[in-house]
Amino acid sequence: MLTKRLTKLFTQETARVKSISFHPQKPVFITGLHNGTIKAWDYQSNACMHDFNDHDGSVRVVTFHPQGDFFISAGDDKIIRLWDYTKRVLSKKFKGHSDFVRALDFHPTKPWFVSSSDDQTIKVWNFMTGKCLGTATGHSHYVMAVRFINESTIISGSLDQSLRLWSCDGLITKKSSFVPSVIVKQILNGHDRGINTVFVSDNIVVSGGDDREVKLWEYNGNELVERDSFFNHQGCITSVSYGDQCVVSVGEEGNLVIYDLIRKHFEKANVKGRFWTVSQKKNIVIAGHDSGFEIFKYDDPKIVCKSETGYFYTKDQNIFYSNLKTEKKVCDPTGLLLSMHSLDKLLLVQFSNHFEVYRKNRCILKEYAEGALIKYKGETGVVIREKSSIYIKSLDGEARKVLDITPGSLMHGGEGFFFVKRGSGVVRYSSEGDEKMVSLGFSVENIEIDEDFYAFMSKNDIHLYDKEMNLINTTKEIVNIHGGFFYKGIFIYATTKHLKYIFQEEGVIRSIDTEVYPFYYTENQIFYLSNEGFESIDVDLTEIDFKKLVIEGGEVNHLIEKGRLPGLSPLNFLIKKQKGEIALPYIKDVRQRFELCLADNKLEECLEYCRRERDSSMYKSLSERALKECEEDIVEECLIFLEEWYDLFMLYICSRRENKLDNLFKVADEQTKKMVKLYQEDKSYFYPNDSNEDRSNDSNEDGSNDSNEVKSNDSNEDRSNDSNEDGSNDSNEVKSNDSNEVIKSNDSNEDRSNDSNEDCIDTDKSNDCIVNKKLWKELIVQYDTTADDDMESAYNCVTKGKLSEALEYFYQALYATSLDEVEKRRIIGSYLSGLEVEIKRVQERDDRRFLQMAKFFSELDLKREHHLLARSGYVYACVKKGNLKTAKEVAQEIAQEEENVVKVVAKALKIEDGEDLYDLKNGTFCYDILEVSEEFKTCKYCFTNSKEGRICTLCKVGYLQD
Repeated sequence: MLTKRLTKLFTQETARVKSISFHPQKPVFITGLHNGTIKAWDYQSNACMHDFNDHDGSVRVVTFHPQGDFFISAGDDKIIRLWDYTKRVLSKKFKGHSDFVRALDFHPTKPWFVSSSDDQTIKVWNFMTGKCLGTATGHSHYVMAVRFINESTIISGSLDQSLRLWSCDGLITKKSSFVPSVIVKQILNGHDRGINTVFVSDNIVVSGGDDREVKLWEYNGNELVERDSFFNHQGCITSVSYGDQCVVSVGEEGNLVIYDLIRKHFEKANVKGRFWTVSQKKNIVIAGHDSGFEIFKYDDPKIVCKSETGYFYTKDQNIFYSNLKTEKKVCDPTGLLLSMHSLDKLLLVQFSNHFEVYRKNRCILKEYAEGALIKYKGETGVVIREKSSIYIKSLDGEARKVLDITPGSLMHGGEGFFFVKRGSGVVRYSSEGDEKMVSLGFSVENIEIDEDFYAFMSKNDIHLYDKEMNLINTTKEIVNIHGGFFYKGIFIYATTKHLKYIFQEEGVIRSIDTEVYPFYYTENQIFYLSNEGFESIDVDLTEIDFKKLVIEGGEVNHLIEKGRLPGLSPLNFLIKKQKGEIALPYIKDVRQRFELCLADNKLEECLEYCRRERDSSMYKSLSERALKECEEDIVEECLIFLEEWYDLFMLYICSRRENKLDNLFKVADEQTKKMVKLYQEDKSYFYPNDSNEDRSNDSNEDGSNDSNEVKSNDSNEDRSNDSNEDGSNDSNEVKSNDSNEVIKSNDSNEDRSNDSNEDCIDTDKSNDCIVNKKLWKELIVQYDTTADDDMESAYNCVTKGKLSEALEYFYQALYATSLDEVEKRRIIGSYLSGLEVEIKRVQERDDRRFLQMAKFFSELDLKREHHLLARSGYVYACVKKGNLKTAKEVAQEIAQEEENVVKVVAKALKIEDGEDLYDLKNGTFCYDILEVSEEFKTCKYCFTNSKEGRICTLCKVGYLQD
């Protein structure tokens, strides 16, 4: 008989968890915390969904109604609250208890609930009217637990060491106000010390208390009868639960114990600190403790392995074989089953303390060790790890070869290999002892094997390698992974909510609403293992076939013509792989055709689409691609449309088209006009009056010459001597002057004051343009707010993780900040660029860029608390994408500065011998390209770096400066 396995799925750090309740239909539970907060969680995605805040003090109990539309809560503030879960609002408050409220339970059919308190009373309430229907007294100490057994009976447990049964028939048939509504019908002193917890399921009652004993009772319709008791704790028992013939209990010593009444077997888990509450729903068990909660699964192991002719799998507590047509029982397991694998019609079953090898449903070998089937010199044998030795043995028990290998956990590796698991990596050995090591960054739990590939799996990770141990791809899931199999070199696996695939690419096959363990695909169906055995689900793998054919250069037109490819995913994939010509005959949308042509460098065709659509973004994309391909005429037309005059000036210079500069001068902005004239060495543009006499009078009103003019031109007398013998000035003099100095030197003169840029705003009296005046003034009107208030609101949003709201406040603060407040603009610019990049990072599919963006955010000059969040996020990104060495290094830096670190940082500190999968580029991160670059420009307004352009793409108003 198979032994159920207790597996930890997830750990969450929170304030002390005092109570847990499951939603009756949804994959949701709520937690009542010691800090007064109630949180709703999705246990499939491990995500916090909502907070409920109104309590003043510890929340000691939360309970969902059987219909799930609302729940009740209570605690140290003595007030019971009814919450509408659907609307996320507080509906009613119930006041009546004079001390802490300890327990709550809903009536099975009526709009009632019952409560118990440290005031030693039990109260029954109508949650529709808000009235207290009746109060029961009799306990002489705190009433720690109360439950409805049925429609007319209540059970309570108290620190006075008694269990009491109460009849509430009087609430239904009450005819006189002198008759008590709730009366005691049985008193049991079954515990030697105070009772802390009671759980009811049908006619079964479980109780636990300070005597460290769990008692199992049966209610026969009239009274409680003790059926069993268990001593598995070393501390006071704080909470119990019951379901599927299993008793669950937790205690203050930090142990969680599950006792299987059928198998007479118990499993334990523990934490540092005290457990306070436990709740279960089907095979999910959640327990709350001093620093958060743990989610466990307690279930028969779901294991399936492929053989030459069929599949071996677990079902009904036994191991079976099936060829998908017939089914045969192989054996009755003799311990805690860990894994199975098959080779040459043999089955090796690994238990916790031994393994067994079966041939034709008969055990032919049993060893108290770890084992793995292997081919050795043409024969099938077994690799055995026994204590500190690893050796190969034939199936008849004869030792064939002792291997000089550092021991570790043994795992199956296919025909001629086996794996040894060490820490966060594995070593592959051949039967001759040749080895290849792989560092994975996680502890391997399972290895799936194909003719050409290996899939190394943990609870949340999959790493795909070829048989030469070259990495193909990796994925990390937030939720747990449930098995998988290879199909034509593609690994198909299941998570809590999806069927997915991974090879060179990865994606989602379909959504699922139940836990499945997939193992085989045929004729648009994936077969999976469930509690009932083999079942199947309809799927469409057309998208996978399409991607595989594109990568391998195969014919895909027949797939496109069937019209079964979903959405824009295939189109984007063709663009990504620069194979847009495949889809062009089937695409009518102009923008999509443009993207496909751009991917294939069909630039002339792209230009036609731009002319037709007159879309600036299309022209911009085309200009960038055409520039890379040196298609100067196309770049020219794009820049003219976009009115990117400075870029056009640079294009003419670099392509030796000086003859076009005069036409550019006629249409360009003032700044570009000055650059044209400077390049043409046209002094007359800067000095309209040619004579020395005119220029000698070109001074400021106070009679002093402009300092910049002095820098570029000494005295009239000196300049007259600098001319050539023919009377012309030396052209090298103009070239030697910096262009900014030449422009600045003339700005103070009245005769040349009209040459300044009308769209330029300056604050330092140097006419060094900071922002585009027209755009800036429009935004000032749009965001007429107080910068300091907006910044404070933005900081609060960042702390709470509300990045989009924070961005809105920071933009308002930026446009409300005076141009003189340089440092404030610099701070706001850091937050804006960091938050914008962080939001875009979520959509980034390229792992290296993903890490580069996270690194950028982590290095910004932010407030201490936000800088810590950003750096912790970088650690998480590194762990997720496989840069384990960097993750540990950054985590160590954080640990040196912070005494208490978040969970992901704490985990990163434990990484051993981690390596980085990706080398990040050096340089300055540029916001416009979301990449680092050695060449960059800095916005004069928000100080964000960009690689290209004239106006900053972040603040939309600031000029960029080299």
